[in-house]
Amino acid sequence: MPDGMKSEWKFKIKNPTTGKFVASIENARNRWFTQRLNDESEAGFILDADNSKCNSTILNLGVNELYIYYGSELMWSGQLAIAKKIIKGNDIYWEVTAKDWVALLGKRFCGVEDLREFVTTDAGQIAKTLIQETQALANGSFGITYGTIEASIVRSPTYDRKNILDAIRELSNQGEDGSASYGFDFEITPLKEFKVYYPYMGTIRNDVVFRYPDNIISMEALVDSWGIVNQEWGMGRHWTGNTAVVSRSDVDSQLIYKRREAIKNYKDMMVLEFLQDMVYQDIQWLKDPSTVIRFNARVDSKTAITDYDVGDGVSVVCDKFNVNEWLWVYERKIQIQENDELLVTLTVGN
Repeated sequence: MPDGMKSEWKFKIKNPTTGKFVASIENARNRWFTQRLNDESEAGFILDADNSKCNSTILNLGVNELYIYYGSELMWSGQLAIAKKIIKGNDIYWEVTAKDWVALLGKRFCGVEDLREFVTTDAGQIAKTLIQETQALANGSFGITYGTIEASIVRSPTYDRKNILDAIRELSNQGEDGSASYGFDFEITPLKEFKVYYPYMGTIRNDVVFRYPDNIISMEALVDSWGIVNQEWGMGRHWTGNTAVVSRSDVDSQLIYKRREAIKNYKDMMVLEFLQDMVYQDIQWLKDPSTVIRFNARVDSKTAITDYDVGDGVSVVCDKFNVNEWLWVYERKIQIQENDELLVTLTVGN
């Protein structure tokens, strides 16, 4: 930042034991953070090695927490996770990365000593219970609380040494066999509140418009037919310990693209209905070519950072790509440049 200019963006470090902020990371370079729908996210910054705050007390990895504010609004939070020390000529600095609270669930498991079974339980409540139970263990609390858990689909999974984040993502992505119904959206907010939304989290923001050439700097649209799967065999585990096999296909897709086969292992799936749902949902996601649109954009009066969020539908217009519709935001990366100018990278789709 130029001398005398204060940034609207504040990167602050908190000691979770005392609950107090121990530093505000000023004069950091390459500040950025990502937000993703139904998945983990990261943030980061660079500090010069001669900065007084560049020490292992403030940058206490695996313990201290990073909170990112835009003005008074909390935009992102997580735990300091990685520090890379780099020397390039006379430039000596630390490159610091933080992981959010969703990512930390990837470090936890359920059904380790005994099977963890649920019977005809709402999927969102299953996810909440898994988090509650792992936080109730000795030294297990991340400080996650619970907000609204909207009712979705009833499930009966059995978990055997199952990663908790994988379990929640599966519940989120999973549909009912032969049905148009599917899972839920979820988040852990920067205030550490777990929430479940059904059928989806976002809102259509017709007033938020990204247009090329205007506020969109560059755009790429990837259409991928190589990932098509229209015949899948899912290998699960029967309650007897033997292998269970579920086969699902999509005839319409096969007529167009011929057979595109896959065999996937779901060895932690011990309930046949759950395995059937999982394989069916794979086919629904993969039976057609996938289209991913990613673009870099400037912030302007129609695309303010606080006007939309991950999970929302925004208007995207690009005549060169024959795009003029609203699309869901699956990922947003915000890079804070000199003079507080922002480069926003969005991944969107329908």
